[in-house]
Amino acid sequence: MPLRIQAAGAISAQALRDALVENLEDIVEDYRLLEAALPYPGAPLLLDAGERPLLLSYDAEDGARALFQGLAAVQSLRADADWLARLHPAIPATHWNEPPSLAVIAPALPAGAELINLGMGLTLFTFRALRVNGEIGILLEAVGDTRLKPPAREPAVAPRTGAATAGAAKLGLSAEESAFFADLLEN
Repeated sequence: MPLRIQAAGAISAQALRDALVENLEDIVEDYRLLEAALPYPGAPLLLDAGERPLLLSYDAEDGARALFQGLAAVQSLRADADWLARLHPAIPATHWNEPPSLAVIAPALPAGAELINLGMGLTLFTFRALRVNGEIGILLEAVGDTRLKPPAREPAVAPRTGAATAGAAKLGLSAEESAFFADLLEN
């Protein structure tokens, strides 16, 4: 039977949710679904990802809505930490006092999502809906690193050994002290 793949266009929020629940292992290796419908806007999914809470926020149409509903849900989860710790004792209570990890899934991410990622360590995905032999599926694509890092600073330029020796002589260092500092500058 030939494999027929076509772009599916826009999909409903429920179709996206169903596809995500069916394919959670593609997003998180070690997980357990804790809450399939949290009582927060967007009904994010709550997972136990290796004894750490992970919130999965998604939207079938709007990346900004997925991002901001996810951030609001993180804030709400922190307020409900005591209740969640009692409801899900498999996750150590101390982990509920920290913000959960947040994964955001949307067709396109809003401007600034990667900058917010610098401070929070979001996991960002875009998706495309596909129709494979008549069935709806989604293709998830990670956006950049899952945790962006600030750009590395340029290393300071070390002076040449001769300049270091001349500077040491001005400071009145002994030959042994000068050799020590020259060695530090070279390595």
